[in-house]
Amino acid sequence: MKKYFINNIKFQFSHISFCILYSTSLYIVCNAVNINKTAKWFYLKNEFSYIGISAFYVSGLCLFIAVFTLFAHRWTVKPLAIIIILLSGASAYFISKYNVAIDHHMIKNAINTDTTEVRGLLSIQMIPYFLFLIVLPITAISFVQITFAGPAKYLIRSVTLFILALFIAIGLLYAQFNPIHRAANMSKKYIFHQLIPLNHITSIINIIQNYVKTYLPEKEKKNIKVLSQVSEALKVPGWLVWYKCDENRNVLSVKVKQVSPTFKPAWDELPTEISWDQWVEHLEFKQQEHYPHCTNKPFFKYKIRRKPFKRQANYEKLFNNRH
Repeated sequence: MKKYFINNIKFQFSHISFCILYSTSLYIVCNAVNINKTAKWFYLKNEFSYIGISAFYVSGLCLFIAVFTLFAHRWTVKPLAIIIILLSGASAYFISKYNVAIDHHMIKNAINTDTTEVRGLLSIQMIPYFLFLIVLPITAISFVQITFAGPAKYLIRSVTLFILALFIAIGLLYAQFNPIHRAANMSKKYIFHQLIPLNHITSIINIIQNYVKTYLPEKEKKNIKVLSQVSEALKVPGWLVWYKCDENRNVLSVKVKQVSPTFKPAWDELPTEISWDQWVEHLEFKQQEHYPHCTNKPFFKYKIRRKPFKRQANYEKLFNNRH
């Protein structure tokens, strides 16, 4: 009798009601744990912007409702809800304990973490987070029965909720742009990486964008393989370099990938993004390594001394030591 009673406990919600209730509950609980870490960025001259932080969190909630409604369909709503709960519970714990930013770099690091590192991150303090932010919500969802209207009504209601949530989010962000923008700049966008579960969504989008940007057609793959073979035959390092420039063709950053002597196809992993100054410093280091073996040292010195630059003293020290 008891088993029959438990098996027949069901809380019935319409699709739209469930999207709103689930999104709001998860969003409030997970972000309430770490609200103090975000609130400190909304102080200006000892005055706290209550309206600014309220607009920030409410707009985040509306964006989450819009995104969840967009992907939560008849066959995906519960699996998607459970996946988001797992990610959000883990994020809430790691943000609270380690004060980390959940961005695409953190997600890629988490994917590559080995068992030893995982054991080092786990602690007894994780149990309350695991029970109340993961086990309890997933158990509650298992007792929920979601009803769906006919195709026409379902589509109209979903689109209406999506547009309404998006409109409110944009309106709040526009109305309170100054305090939110100031907090984002002061925290170096850290507040966005703490906004659960939107931080996962934006991080996954960034990862996908990076993979799409670095997609290489077959012809370019062959060229890279030829480059690696030539550089290995000459016994010199081979590098593939992407330059990101502004409108005036000033280099902002570069993405580099070494294809030899340890050749890995450029489509197998993402290149490393570094600043222009870091790349120049690396090239200077390679030049200084080459100098002892240079067959025309006077010309080398002439080229270096022709025009002053940032780390020229490193070369002069090298010249004096080798001369």
